[in-house]
Amino acid sequence: MTTYFGIDFSLESTGLAMFDGETWDTTTVKTKTLGPAHGDFIDRMDEIAGKVISWCDPHEGDVVALEGPALAAKSRALDRMFGGWWMLYRALREHGAEPFVVTTGTLKKLATGSGSAGKDQMLLAGARRLQAAPIENNDEADAAWLTVAAARIDGHEIVKLPKLHTDGLDGLIRGTRKATP
Repeated sequence: MTTYFGIDFSLESTGLAMFDGETWDTTTVKTKTLGPAHGDFIDRMDEIAGKVISWCDPHEGDVVALEGPALAAKSRALDRMFGGWWMLYRALREHGAEPFVVTTGTLKKLATGSGSAGKDQMLLAGARRLQAAPIENNDEADAAWLTVAAARIDGHEIVKLPKLHTDGLDGLIRGTRKATP
């Protein structure tokens, strides 16, 4: 049986969700800065990747959806955010899971019908439409919606959604829209 995973990467609070066709599970991986050295950052990213892979442990046939990096983000730690995202992507590939990248706007549209929805709107949409998913915070809400995307990518529908919500993701699946990392 295929298991679907959603990963909402963050340096401090990575949301994870899975659906195995019957049950949902969610968790949040929290980490803190280990120190100022570059090696400390690498160790932190290895810790995040290790915890993500340990929790998900994807097998052949499972589908993983990873939210793409926020390309329009502004931050003092932008280099670390993007670097960490790529390190997690690589770690997933090395574990045999080729993640499908879902852009932030596509994910927001899937959940709410609007590509510019806020975090609280994503959480509310999760509480309303994904009632079986044990969503505790915004990161887990995004991860749950990524899990919905993973299932749709595989041709399965966890939850019935209006066409307005699914247009963006369906365009990525069909290849009529370009995916950015």
